[in-house]
Amino acid sequence: MVGPAIPRPQLPYERRKPPTLSTEARKANAEKATQKEAVLHDDVGQLLASVNKRIKELSEKHSKKEEYFRMRLYLTSKAEKQTRKESTYNAFLHHVAEKENTSM
Repeated sequence: MVGPAIPRPQLPYERRKPPTLSTEARKANAEKATQKEAVLHDDVGQLLASVNKRIKELSEKHSKKEEYFRMRLYLTSKAEKQTRKESTYNAFLHHVAEKENTSM
């Protein structure tokens, strides 16, 4: 006679552990990572310095504040996202809103 139709519990698969690195190898890998990150930070710093230099040149040329150019440059700024498209309907809404706000 056969027992109940219950699946037999299976033991978890024993995974092979990767070989451990020596302390010297770990230190060498950490040193490589820190050097790579330092080079990355230097490059980003140079990029930001050139962008800031160009922003300063533009602000002097056009007699505007540097913040104006930063807001125009960064595409995620609120000033760029919150503007409406220029259309007759939006112009009408603007006119009605101004009329309502002045009557209060």
